[in-house]
Amino acid sequence: MTYELRPQDFTLKYSNEYEPYPFYEDEDGYITGYGHQDVEAFASEIVRYDQETGQEFGTSAEEYLPHIDHRWAVLDSTEEYFLPVSKDTEGAFPITTLWGYR
Repeated sequence: MTYELRPQDFTLKYSNEYEPYPFYEDEDGYITGYGHQDVEAFASEIVRYDQETGQEFGTSAEEYLPHIDHRWAVLDSTEEYFLPVSKDTEGAFPITTLWGYR
């Protein structure tokens, strides 16, 4: 059975004190959101995440803008990790990323 991805699979709820973020951050600091999100809004949400969780990374959305990309991905065979692919790949879904900058 193949897992059907949902946008909520890509949200991060840090605590009940804060609204969920439209992405999640993996153990390597890569931030991934479902769909091709507006890059300025995505960058602003990363700054909110940094501020609300006490991260010591970027302080402005403008700092992140050049590093945000729209990509396509599929799940690997374990259905735990994303593999970047071209948009024409069967099963590919859109993602917005901040990978390798933090």
